[in-house]
Amino acid sequence: MNGGSDARALWLIIAAALILRALFCLHTFAAHPQGLTNPDSGSYQAAAHAFLQTGRFADSPEEPDQPMLARTPGYPALLAALYALGGGERLGAPLAQSLMSLALLALVMLAARALWGERAACAAGLLQAFDLLGVAYSQFVLSETAFTLLLAGAALLAVLAARQRQWSAGQALGLGALLALATLTRPVTYYLIWPVLLICLFQARAFQGSWRKAVLTALLVFLPWLLLVGGWQARNYATAGTARFSSIQEINLLFYRAAQIEALRQGVSLGAAQENLARQAQAGMEKGSAGRLDAYGRLGREIILSHPWLFIRVTAEGMARTLLGPGVEAFRQWGGGAWFWLAALVLSCLQLLALYLGTASWLLAWRREPAWAPHLVVWLILFYLLIVSAGPESYSRFRVPLMPLLAIYGGRGWQLLWSRLSGSRRLLAADY
Repeated sequence: MNGGSDARALWLIIAAALILRALFCLHTFAAHPQGLTNPDSGSYQAAAHAFLQTGRFADSPEEPDQPMLARTPGYPALLAALYALGGGERLGAPLAQSLMSLALLALVMLAARALWGERAACAAGLLQAFDLLGVAYSQFVLSETAFTLLLAGAALLAVLAARQRQWSAGQALGLGALLALATLTRPVTYYLIWPVLLICLFQARAFQGSWRKAVLTALLVFLPWLLLVGGWQARNYATAGTARFSSIQEINLLFYRAAQIEALRQGVSLGAAQENLARQAQAGMEKGSAGRLDAYGRLGREIILSHPWLFIRVTAEGMARTLLGPGVEAFRQWGGGAWFWLAALVLSCLQLLALYLGTASWLLAWRREPAWAPHLVVWLILFYLLIVSAGPESYSRFRVPLMPLLAIYGGRGWQLLWSRLSGSRRLLAADY
């Protein structure tokens, strides 16, 4: 392939991705006139309507004085904007998120091209273009697509800065802002800022040779995060008396991680363990939201620290479900007839296999990389999300934010495989 054919291939991949997402959108409009939702969607929708009607982030319009604590404001704000524009669940979310899915494809190709050139960008783009699980979830009223786009944007900025061996003020501020917006969309990345700051600090020191400039770079990354995430915590303290970023952290800790440990210990179902823990927490909690969350967190940490090996087992099982879950629930609900969604499921599994084979190929050849600096933040995000999201509630949906980052490396892996195959063919031809 030459430069011209590489460019044509990139545009063909973008065109194929556009057609695929348009078809998914059209089916969603026709088959789901009220919008495509799952059990988590309702809380996002209620918060968005509350914000539109009252100007405050509350759990629902019917309870405007009950501040929203479990959800963070990023995705409800996006839904509220779509409602204000007249899109709603039926048109707004699927269309906007399909466009975000296309933007994700562009970010993946830009990152791969910055690291290895246009051929790697083509291969990475092909893997991302046919990420059917991600495309399917872009049709739901869920935060996955927006969250993934923000994280991929942060990863691209980190790659570009490391490739240039210089953190500009704009890149540092952009990285902090994108991480903060991602955290406001899904609180799972609340603790990600700290290892990112360490990487930026030491990279800036290595690139620019000055601790003063390195500290300034880290402060620029931290500033938008402090203003946005810290601002939301200040709002929570002012409205609910708790400085926690989101109550979902304590809820998940007790009613999923700790509850699964208790279920394994006692030989009962997860639901039964959750009911038992709710009663235990109730006995030791103080009045108010803050007291309830304190009790949840205290009891959850006590159980986890008392049974570390069971916690490791629960986490490992959650990671396996995240990485290997086929996504039946998403494709079946999206619908289109049994044969239709089964075909989408099979193609999605084939894409996942290709993704993992390509990534494994890159990992086997990692010593060829001239420098590891451009990859540090990307792999940090991958491992952080995989570990922190893992629990009894994990399933294929939790893989969606990982797929674009893996596609970058899967594309490079397939480029390396193709190069080796082409070299072998040339050697065989020379023998004759």
